Amino acid sequence: MGSDSGDTVPWLDAYAADFLIRAKEHGKNVPDYAIKSAVAWLHDYVRQDHNEIAELPAVAYAHYVLARAKSDDLDGLRYFNDTQLARLPTQLAKAQVAAALTQYGDTARAAAAYDTALEPGAPRRAGIRYVDYGSELRDNAAVLAFAAANPGNRTRLTAIIDRIAERFTRAARTSTQEQAWLLMAAEAATQAAGGEMTVAVGDGAPTTRAEPLYLRRALGSGIPDQSVTNRGSTAVWRAVSITGIPAAELPAESKGYTVTRNVYRPDGTNADLSKARQTDLFVVVIKGTRTDASQAAQTLIVDLLPASFEIETATVSKGRSTTDYSWLPELTEATYTEERDDRFVAALDLKDGIKDFTLAYVVRAVTAGQFTYPALVIEDMYDPETNGRTAIGKLSVAPR
Repeated sequence: MGSDSGDTVPWLDAYAADFLIRAKEHGKNVPDYAIKSAVAWLHDYVRQDHNEIAELPAVAYAHYVLARAKSDDLDGLRYFNDTQLARLPTQLAKAQVAAALTQYGDTARAAAAYDTALEPGAPRRAGIRYVDYGSELRDNAAVLAFAAANPGNRTRLTAIIDRIAERFTRAARTSTQEQAWLLMAAEAATQAAGGEMTVAVGDGAPTTRAEPLYLRRALGSGIPDQSVTNRGSTAVWRAVSITGIPAAELPAESKGYTVTRNVYRPDGTNADLSKARQTDLFVVVIKGTRTDASQAAQTLIVDLLPASFEIETATVSKGRSTTDYSWLPELTEATYTEERDDRFVAALDLKDGIKDFTLAYVVRAVTAGQFTYPALVIEDMYDPETNGRTAIGKLSVAPR
């Protein structure tokens, strides 16, 4: 999430242009001027001087998009490869350079770039995710998506798929970047494996299929084991997931963020949510603290509303005199806020050293009855396992 008036982010500019080009290739109605404008901007960007390592992933991605659009300067791309490949801080950036070279038929340089991209590589340095919004899981998925298109890489893709499976299994949450590239990696893995597998379930006969095999069974004692055997000549991967409904309401949780939500009357006194009435106005105040403020963080806050509440305004200074809320503490400026029917959403760009933040918005009780007040959830958008939530509450609204 971001503001339409904020500074440009070159890596995201390349990502958006890549998305538009892929969408058009898949038959979607994308205006030509949108792609041309994005490509022209990226063309100017790669011609500028970029000496900081933090800038190089965006330059590598821009070169890939330009090559895909047949608008790159091949000599400039070769120079970037020859002088900067070893300095690129992520395997993804190296794979993008390799894919760009492949677009122009420079197979020798492309093969050498892929050789470096397909190695496991060093762990991503702390804070590097805010350069390209990634993680090791995202990078491996994206490398697979790029490398699978090159027939010369097929024999080495199994190791990447194994790394993806290992990291995905350990991830309790995934970011939007991880989800997008995992989807493309899944398509690439299917192509790399030939698109078919031959498996036998239990004592059944082997069957060859081009679609995934889904098996579902209940958990509990007395349930017999179920086996699946690979009867083909290509690798087959399996994933196991467990779903269920919590037996009790989840408590508050803090994994890098501690967050509280308090509800007040417009005069600043504490609201008793067991005695609310229809049309009552309330101010919801969210306070949060992050454990580690040594790195910048792009933080997402999602505060689900109880069924009785509707947001009056997400900015307390609008629509009423700011003196009405003079009791509020200093509020943190959000990069983005959104007032939906069922939730309040805010994105914060927390710089290095900023540990605490406070937000507020106004709601009105509109429906009488007994309601559950859902938990507020907060997470680092590009490290979603750094998160926190409040406990679930209760709300009673009497008719006016």
